[in-house]
Parts: sequence; structure tokens; C-alpha cells
Amino acid sequence: MATVASKINPALTLEYLTQPSENKYYDRKSAQIKPVDLAPLICAFANGEGGTVAIGISDKSRRIEGINSVGDAKINDFLSVPMDFCHPTPENTAEFLEVTNDSGKPDRILLLHIKQTRNDIVRTSNESVYLRVGDKTKEMKGDDLRNLEYSKGARLFEDEICFDISVEDLDVDLLNEYKRRIGAENISTEKVLSARELTVVRDGKTYVKNSAALLFCPRRLFPQNVIRFIRYDGTEKKYGDAFNLIKDREWHGPLIAAVRSAQDFVATQVKEYTRLMHGNHNATFHTTPEYPEFTWKEGIANAAAHRIWGLRGDYIRVAMFDDRIEIFSPGKFPNVISVDNIKDTRFARNPKICEVLNDFEIVRRLNEGVGRIYREMDEAGLPAPEFKETDGGVTLILRNGMKGELDKESQNISSKESTDSEEIRKKFGGNSEETRKKFGGRAEEILKLMSADSSISVKDISGKLGVSSRTVEKWVRELREDKVIRHVGPTKGGYWEILYETDNK
Repeated sequence: MATVASKINPALTLEYLTQPSENKYYDRKSAQIKPVDLAPLICAFANGEGGTVAIGISDKSRRIEGINSVGDAKINDFLSVPMDFCHPTPENTAEFLEVTNDSGKPDRILLLHIKQTRNDIVRTSNESVYLRVGDKTKEMKGDDLRNLEYSKGARLFEDEICFDISVEDLDVDLLNEYKRRIGAENISTEKVLSARELTVVRDGKTYVKNSAALLFCPRRLFPQNVIRFIRYDGTEKKYGDAFNLIKDREWHGPLIAAVRSAQDFVATQVKEYTRLMHGNHNATFHTTPEYPEFTWKEGIANAAAHRIWGLRGDYIRVAMFDDRIEIFSPGKFPNVISVDNIKDTRFARNPKICEVLNDFEIVRRLNEGVGRIYREMDEAGLPAPEFKETDGGVTLILRNGMKGELDKESQNISSKESTDSEEIRKKFGGNSEETRKKFGGRAEEILKLMSADSSISVKDISGKLGVSSRTVEKWVRELREDKVIRHVGPTKGGYWEILYETDNK
């Protein structure tokens, strides 16, 4: 016998529809229900992630009652619920399944497939708002309703007034920098903020909007205005006796400054690979970052620019593991953005915040930076970035390609010193023996420093070796005369090359 199943969603088989539990995407109702009583459930699915209502199955006993017994008029009323009792009308599709009811007679089940409404709030005819949470239909009120409106874009947190501060409370230095960047140095701060719609006038009084408060106010007005960096030892987060957190930093205050500070700190945590690259007649050391700088900087900036700022229960997190960086931004993708189209689709949830961050050259306009993240990871030979969306928010994952190799010390980043040392020691065989005798182990130490940083100065070498700059200058000069090394480019801004044996002949 053929399996009874939905053609729109084949996973909805008769067995599935009569299973013990309902869930986030499915609910069943008896055909005896009043059509108007379906409205909260339909709105809940529309405001959530979509779902299906099966009418004709008892929601208590799971008996297949069917719908034929209630007559065509009531069936038509069921079909009209999305239009008659929900506004705006959510996109929906009706489907009838041919079944045998519990009395052994041919019957039908009505499936109402409700699509997610991404950029609006669907309300019942009495203006109530519902959301599907697990297997429950929950009425949204107060902060819950406000957060849902923020997530849907029906309310913009950045446009609301912040009554706790005035223009005088904003960071003067950041405001002056902003004015310089947009060519408005000779215009008053009040006029600039008004022109950029960062303030609003009500009854003759100027009020600061949340956008300006987030961007420019030194005080922590919003508990959610936090960027947190967490570093773990290893590739997984561990708990209890195995707890492996090794760094934890937070930044508050003006969003502009917080993003900059977070980016600067992460720069100190990103490792570098230094490898000896051989040419026709010489060898140079090339340093490659663990991740392309643009990718994680843009990831942090995007997390600040596009998060749902109205959500007070969470904050931006940058978690670094041995094999990846995860950048979490509270709130789901805005509007029409999804995991599948994020490379090509543009939308700004917080347009005013985005515009200011763009003026500070902190974030690319709209979605332009995401495509570059993909390109730079590809050009670096690294795995493609991953975006994951959950109920809590969106996570960008950047992998450094070390997965599966972290236990191989010879291939780990930390192994570069031993690899480079081996290359350096090769420079002191053959006709370089005199150089080895002249400098002893000091030459190898100098070359190791140059291999780690080809632009290192004599002063820095002096400090690292604990000898005078004059002595280092003498050693470096003699290494150059012996054609062990050479300096390329100007004294300031050039770099060191370690030469092959063939160059000494």
C-alpha cells in the first residue's frame, strides 16, 4: 500500500502526523475547532520559521477524524483563516490528504502549510501576536514582543530615542574624527548628527537616538553592548577539571572604539607561519598569517553592524580555538538574508549604524565585505567560511586548515623555528666554515631572528640578544661582507635575505 504523505513536504507522512509529539514546525487540530481559533497557531508559525497545521486529527487522542463530516462551508472557513483572521496575510498553501478515518471510511485531512514571514509581524484580528516556541504557541507581550519586532525589522532599535543622555554626553574626540572623515569639520556637531538622522527633535528639544548612543557614548547604557574575546586551548570547549579557557577579554563603551579594540587584540592572537622560500639564487623568508587579516576584522565589524541590538540577553563573542575562529552575532539573519544567499544578497538591519561604521572604514558598505571574506580565504588556500544560523544568532566560522594536523609538531605553527634553524645551519657548511668560527653560535641566533622577522632592526636584534647595538652592527656588517646575508631596499623599510652557498662563491 502506498504511503500517505504530503506532496509539498514528503516528510509529513500519516505516521508522522499521528506521532505522539508535536513540534516547532507541526501541530494538529480536530476538525471540530472553530476556524477563528486557528488564527493564533497560524500567526505563530508565520512569525517563527513556518510550519504546518493538520486539521482532521485529534490533538489529544491522535485519532484520524477527517474533515468531511464538518461540511464544505466549514472547510472553506478553515481555508480562509489566514486571510480573514491574520494580518498581513501570511503566505500559505492548502493541501488535502486522502485517508481512511477511524471509522474505516474514506476521508481527508487538510494541511495548511504556513510560510515564514521574515520582514513583518503577523497579528491576529484582535492585534495579538504569537510565536511558535517548541511545541507551544506563545503569546508575545512586553519585551518578548519588542524583541520579535526587532528581529523582524518591524521596529528599529537604532531609531528609538535614548532618554538617558544628551548630545553633550557623547565622546567629543570620536565626534570630531567623524566630522573630519565626512568632510564636515566646519559644521556644528548638532547639525551633523541631525543630518545623519542620529538625533531627533521633539517639541523643540533634541534627543539622541539609540544609534548615536551606541556609537559614540562612553557610558555603558545598554547591557548588551559588549564584545567579548575568548580563547581556548585546543579545538573544543571543555568544562570542569578539563576547563581550557586561557584568555578572556571584554570591551564596552562606544561601539566604534570597542570594535577597534577587539580587532587590535585579536591581531595579537593570530599566529603566523614563517617559511623559507627558495629562488634561483637566494632564499627569502615569507610570513603568512594564520587567517587573512580582512576576514576576521570584517567578521567582527559585521557582527556589530548587523546584530539585533534590541536583544538584551546576549552579546557579540569572538571565540578562538587552535583550528578556527568563531564570531557570534546575536539575532538571526536580517530580512531576506540566508545561509544560501549571504554572498550575493545585500540588506542592512541597522542602516544608520552601518553608515557610520562605513564612514570610519570599519565595515564595508552593506554586504560587500562578505564576498571578499570568501575570496581571501580561497586565495589563502584555506577552507571556505561557514555561516551557521540558530535561534540565538549567527556564527561565522573561519578555519585555519590545521584540523587533523595539530598533533603533528613538525607541521604545527610552533615547528617553524626548528625548521628554520635547520635551514639556517645549512648556511654554515662548506666555504662558510670561517664565518661559523668567527661568530660561533651568534650568527645562527641573528639569522633565526631575521628569519622570524625579515625587517627586524639592529636595535631589536641587540635587545633580543642582550648585547650592544655597536656589537650587533659589527656582526651584521661582517655577515654581509661574507655574503651570508644581504639587505634589500632602504635602511628603513627594507628587509634581510639569507643567501645560498652558490652566492658565496
